[in-house]
Amino acid sequence: MTKEVEKVSKYVKEAEAEINELRISPRLPFKYPFDVVALPTVSKAFALSNACLKLISSEFFDEAYGLSRSIVECATNLRYMTADSTLQDQRTRDFVNYALAYKAFWAHYALEQFLGREEESEIREYAKHHGIVPDTKPARRHWSGLSGFI
Repeated sequence: MTKEVEKVSKYVKEAEAEINELRISPRLPFKYPFDVVALPTVSKAFALSNACLKLISSEFFDEAYGLSRSIVECATNLRYMTADSTLQDQRTRDFVNYALAYKAFWAHYALEQFLGREEESEIREYAKHHGIVPDTKPARRHWSGLSGFI
């Protein structure tokens, strides 16, 4: 098992070094939204890969498996965004805009939890300031808008 972990670890380190040598810098986010999403997602995939390798080395196999699913999610999201170059920017914007749906989901439950308490007004003020309308429904779908995304 150790030899296989060493091989994968070496591969991840070499792949990360190769990407870092490219010295990619994101362009203007409003004009090139993909840059702002793709670079951190690739970085996240490397960090998750290294964490999985540490977990495997420590014989936490189930935990590594659970974490590895996040790597698959990173790859799947990037693949979907880049599958059609004419839709890349729109799909990236859909991904970014989903953050608002996610915040709306948690704002709903935060208001429910703090109803009638001092924190309720703070939550409402924050939501209003950021254009968040507390609602759970939008976050229950996948960010792509597709059912059965994978």
